[in-house]
Amino acid sequence: MKKMISVLTAFSLLACVPTAAVFAADTSAASASETAADLNSTAVSKMKDMNVIIKLTAGALSDSKEFTKVSDTRFKTVESVKAFISETCTGSLKDTLLQYCDSSLTVKEDGLYAKTMPNFYYTFLMDNGVVITDSSASSFNAITQKNDEMNGYGKAVFALEDGKWKISGYDFGFFTANKKTEDLANAAYVRIFHLQTILDLLAYGAPADSKDKITVDGKTYGKVKDDLQVWKIYSMKEYITEHCTGALRDDLIKQVEDRYVEKDDVLYAVIGARGALDFNLDGSVTVSNVSANGFTATTVEKSDKDGYGRVVLAADGDKWLVKSYEFVDSNDAPAYTLGDVDNDGKINAVDASTVLTYYANVSTNKDGGFTEDQKMSANVNSDNAINAVDASCILSYYAYVSTAKDEIVSIEEFLKK
Repeated sequence: MKKMISVLTAFSLLACVPTAAVFAADTSAASASETAADLNSTAVSKMKDMNVIIKLTAGALSDSKEFTKVSDTRFKTVESVKAFISETCTGSLKDTLLQYCDSSLTVKEDGLYAKTMPNFYYTFLMDNGVVITDSSASSFNAITQKNDEMNGYGKAVFALEDGKWKISGYDFGFFTANKKTEDLANAAYVRIFHLQTILDLLAYGAPADSKDKITVDGKTYGKVKDDLQVWKIYSMKEYITEHCTGALRDDLIKQVEDRYVEKDDVLYAVIGARGALDFNLDGSVTVSNVSANGFTATTVEKSDKDGYGRVVLAADGDKWLVKSYEFVDSNDAPAYTLGDVDNDGKINAVDASTVLTYYANVSTNKDGGFTEDQKMSANVNSDNAINAVDASCILSYYAYVSTAKDEIVSIEEFLKK
C-alpha cells in the first residue's frame, strides 16, 4: 500500500462523515422468510441504490454554491429523489436524507441539479458482493467484500418496513466479518496510519516563545499553529475512539486532556513538543496470531529511529480496533500457543496459576507483567478479558489431557465441546 495522507487531511475525512451515517436497526417489524440468497440479492440492490442517494445528498454537508446537473434520467424533480429515498431507506436515516434533499437539490429549466460536493463522500464498493451477518426475522446487516484503501468496508443495516427490506443505517470501517488475511492486513494498515496520526497530535506542543499564552490550573499553554486549529479536544477524543479500544484508548484520551485546552474556541497546547514514535508504513504489514477476537500485525519496513511497529487489534463490537502497540527489533511473526502462558511447551496447572496471578495483579491496578503474546495465550475463551474463567478453562484442559485415553485434541477443539 502507498503512503497515506497528512494529519490535516485525516481530520478533513473525519469531519466529512455524514451525520446520517450511523443509526440503530429497527427491530420491531414483521418477520420475513427470505433465504440467504434472497437477502444477499436484496442487500446488493439496495446498497447500490444507497450509493446513488449518498451522491445526490452529500452536498447538503457542503458550503458549496455550485450545482451540477443530475445525469440519472430517473430523477427530474426533487420529489422523485425523495420517493426513491423512501423506497430505499427507513427510520431516522430516511428522515435525515429527506431533509438533505431540500438543501442539496434544485430544479432548473433543463432538469434537476445537485449541489457540487467538492469533498469526500462514502461509497459502497459492490464488485465482490456482500456477506450477511446478524440476521433475524426483522433485521440483518450486509457488509461489502471490497474495501477502499482509506475507509474500509461498507456496512448497511436493514430493517423491515411494511414487508419490505430497507436500509435503516450505514457505517464504514474494518469489520470482524472480513476475515481473509488480506482483509486483516488492510485493517491493520489503516488503523496503524491513524494511530500514527494520534501519536503525532500528542507530540505537538506550543513553542516556548509563544506570544499567545494562557495559564490553566497552574500550567502554561501556548496557541497551536493555525493548521492545527481545525482540531478540537472533542474531535481528538472521537478520533481516538474510532480507532483504538480498551486501556490504550483510555490512556490516549487522558493524554489529550493533559496536553490540550481550549479557550474562546481556540486550541492551546502545553509548552514544548515531545518526540513521537514512528511507524514506517512505506510497505505493508504481516498478520499473525489470528483468533476469533484479535490478531497481531507487524510492519514490513523498519523505522530507523524506533524499529518495526507491532500492534494488536481486537474486536470491539463488530470492528477491528487497536488494543496495544509496541516497537520491536525484528519483524518475525510473534508466536504463542493458546493456554501455554509460560511458553514451556506444556499446558498445565502452572499456566492456570500464572493467569490467576496476573488477574489478581491487574484487579488491584498493578502491572500484570504479561507480554502481548502471553496475553493472547492467556485469553483462552477469546472474550478479550483475562481472568479466573481462563484459568479454569486451562485447568479443565489439563485434567482432560492427564486422563485422556484416546487421541488428544487441541485446547481450541476442547473448548468448543
